[in-house]
Amino acid sequence: MKDYRATFDFSDADWAAVDKALAVLEDKFSRLREITPEDLAWQIPFSTRAEAFCRKAVDVMVKERDVLIDTDVDLDEIRGDLLSIDELRPRIGRLAALLDKCRHNEGWLARYLYLGCIDGYVAFDHAGRAASMRALYDAIS
Repeated sequence: MKDYRATFDFSDADWAAVDKALAVLEDKFSRLREITPEDLAWQIPFSTRAEAFCRKAVDVMVKERDVLIDTDVDLDEIRGDLLSIDELRPRIGRLAALLDKCRHNEGWLARYLYLGCIDGYVAFDHAGRAASMRALYDAIS
């Protein structure tokens, strides 16, 4: 007998706790801007070199703040952007790792589900009772 045990057993309370945690995240992240396709069209690439420039530029602007008097450059806002990036990135990494884990498990489950159904189809076929499953199999082939 084949082992199809890929299923994880979360209780209803576990799922409720996960949903509650997701609701908290959605609520807290609602402060983030909704990026529109138009916003994306105007977004510039932010390479590691561009980031290094920005970090050093902020340091220079902080040291020589007087140059910015009577300009439209809002150094406090620029520094806030940099701080926000630094605060957001570790959370993005953690969320991405969780999402990857969920997607990998979804794929693992789908593999076992499919293999189990194909094995079931073969068993029905050997028993001479595959007619109902044949139409399903043919539909996806």
